[in-house]
Amino acid sequence: MLKVQIVRAAYSHIPEIAASARESDRQELHAIACVTPVEGLRISLEASCAAWTAMVNGSPVCMFGVCPEGVLAGVGVPWMIGTHELDKHPVTLLRRCRPFLAEMFKCCVLLQNYVDARNTTSIQWLKWLGFRIEEARPAGPFGLPFHRFELRRGVFMGRDAINCYHVCICLHPLTFGACAHYSRKARKEKEDDC
Repeated sequence: MLKVQIVRAAYSHIPEIAASARESDRQELHAIACVTPVEGLRISLEASCAAWTAMVNGSPVCMFGVCPEGVLAGVGVPWMIGTHELDKHPVTLLRRCRPFLAEMFKCCVLLQNYVDARNTTSIQWLKWLGFRIEEARPAGPFGLPFHRFELRRGVFMGRDAINCYHVCICLHPLTFGACAHYSRKARKEKEDDC
């Protein structure tokens, strides 16, 4: 029997999730910020105002949360990095994660991020949540195509409605993307290392 729990994210979850990270997540992390899953999870967790881990039968299968990008402006960057196990039980896990979107709204008024155009699984999931996905544009150090997508207040997500905020949101299969909070100089140095 499948036992699914959503718990507060912890640094102890990072090694297991990183070791089994989906290839699409690995590619997206590298394409947008030249980071590994371990680095992406650590940076995202450190920067998050809220973060959770989905556990299946006691093992972590994905971590997700929201990083404040502009505290005064109320802007946040939702993110998620998943394992291959996530693909085995997508509907069960993603439905369990869905209510936490409302929790993200408590941290931010505006949520935004980008998703790798190659990450079709994440794009499908975002559409399932009701997000409008914009045309792909070059992003990151390699100029690969990424989609920005958004959801506005009052727009129905399946059977649920968000009635509390104007929301623009991009998720890394829920996207890490802009969560790599580097200064321009540090980002430039990172690009040179790629």
